[in-house]
Amino acid sequence: MAKVHFPADAEAKLRRAVRNAKKPRIVGACFWCGHGYTKYTHEIEDEHFANGCPNAPEKLKADAKKRLG
Repeated sequence: MAKVHFPADAEAKLRRAVRNAKKPRIVGACFWCGHGYTKYTHEIEDEHFANGCPNAPEKLKADAKKRLG
């Protein structure tokens, strides 16, 4: 089984995402930057990772760009 590796600041990132997700009209939040989603689809998430998330790992950004075409 593969090991899961968390970044050193994972706890702080998770706390920020949860704090943002508790705001009115927010349906989810990005673990990497705390961005709050008021509407969520896989395409919206890919757009965020491909073009808007400054803290996402490069592989995540590249994979999202591929899915967007």
